[in-house]
Amino acid sequence: MAVSNSDLASANVHGSRIEQECARLESVVRTELIFALQYPETELRALHTAAWNRLWLSGVTLSFSFAPGVLNGKHINTTLYYLLSNVPDVLYEQAGKNDTDLVQYKRRRSTRFNCSTGPDLFQSNSHWVTVDSLDKMARLVRYWRSSLTKTSCRGFWDGGAHDLLQAALLSLGAFQLNNGYTSVGLLPNKLDRDLLFRRVELHEPGVYVDFQIRIVPGELSLSSPHLMVVELSVWRSKIPLSLSAMARARPPRPSLLLSQPLEAQLPAAEPDHAQADLDLPLQIERDAQDVLLYVCPAGCQSEPMKVGKSKTMVPFLATAPPTALLYFGTSDAMMLMKYGQLRRYSSLHPGPHPDHDVITLHRHGHAFGGLPWLFWISLGLLITLFHLFFCKIIYNELWKDNVVNEENWRLPRYAVDLRAPEAVKMRAAIKAQLLSKRRTLHDTESFP
Repeated sequence: MAVSNSDLASANVHGSRIEQECARLESVVRTELIFALQYPETELRALHTAAWNRLWLSGVTLSFSFAPGVLNGKHINTTLYYLLSNVPDVLYEQAGKNDTDLVQYKRRRSTRFNCSTGPDLFQSNSHWVTVDSLDKMARLVRYWRSSLTKTSCRGFWDGGAHDLLQAALLSLGAFQLNNGYTSVGLLPNKLDRDLLFRRVELHEPGVYVDFQIRIVPGELSLSSPHLMVVELSVWRSKIPLSLSAMARARPPRPSLLLSQPLEAQLPAAEPDHAQADLDLPLQIERDAQDVLLYVCPAGCQSEPMKVGKSKTMVPFLATAPPTALLYFGTSDAMMLMKYGQLRRYSSLHPGPHPDHDVITLHRHGHAFGGLPWLFWISLGLLITLFHLFFCKIIYNELWKDNVVNEENWRLPRYAVDLRAPEAVKMRAAIKAQLLSKRRTLHDTESFP
């Protein structure tokens, strides 16, 4: 293929741009490294720990499953850690009240309404791969970037670590952000594990909510002794500490799983006058505390319930065809009912009961219950042996010939001697002699 002079010129221009960009990045990295080396180690470590603790306040808690090939908290935590480690925490770097920053922040939030729900991440194997090298980590980050771009969620990536974590939570819970309301698109027939979404930011900037799904025993009966039901609850998230206040406070004891919430371990929030160094997300969250939040179940046929700091139980309903599990709204209750009734469905009924065999498989790794599999194998062998022995007894009683040849009997030694022909003749002679003596004695006694 021939190469023209214009192609060479464009290649030179492109190469010079790459060289300029590399030089700029090297200068930025050198400046950041010099700043980090000159920063006091204790304060740097405290700020680093506080930043991660602030990020992990948002997350997901998933009940552990022993079923083969399913997603667990370990896969989610490691993947989120690698993703968040590859993007800057740009939002927490902005502190102080700046109207321009607030306007830009809310403008970026408006682009999230175009973000659509992608594939079911609980069933996806490509999003939660095991990372044991830098190449695999780079491929994982590129795959997530490509996946968010395909679902029109590219704006989350530009928002730094905070927005990227929110994008992962929204994708896991099938949250759909709309102008005025948020819907949860989890399928009712797929709810078979305990699940808790912590501090998910809804369509309104600064409005965070906790959403919990629990599998609890239902009303037992003879017809359904293992009945399980789904319990839904929501509540408003607590306002966390500022980054500097969290760094000054005593760090929480690290939990075994990063998916465990840290609110109970963190110190109480400081008074308003002590929060002079508010970062941008915290400032917006504090301003959004006056915003009312409502929730309604699938179909939104009943009046929406107000969501506060305490748990609000939501009825578990399902529509046919499936629409959404929950609806969150911040305008007013009647408007939320209008939004929830936009989607067409033919019937509204209570949600299905989880399959007991599937729950047992998640909780124990097999469908035989809580006892170990060795117990069930031993019990089965004992029952089988008992029935074989019982069948043998019945067979011997009904079918085996009871007439046995005398030659097959192995008698004791004295019995063999008694049954010998000579012994029989001798015994007969002895009996004859005794009988003759008795007759003789009887005759003599009868004489006068």
